[in-house]
Amino acid sequence: MRAIIIDDKDARGLLDQLKLDHFKQIAEGLPQDLPPETWKKAVLDEIHRKFHLVVCRWLQDQGASPIR
Repeated sequence: MRAIIIDDKDARGLLDQLKLDHFKQIAEGLPQDLPPETWKKAVLDEIHRKFHLVVCRWLQDQGASPIR
């Protein structure tokens, strides 16, 4: 196990990438004719995928190995 130390600039950079504004396009890109519950689940699944991708890339940039 190793420790990865980040500075405020890097932490703010990650938080900026995770702002909800960056995820709004996901909802706009999904078909609107889905039943409401299906559409909500699809939106949340896509947001979760993008969140995971952003965080994993950021961790790799910091020197971590987030891949199992």
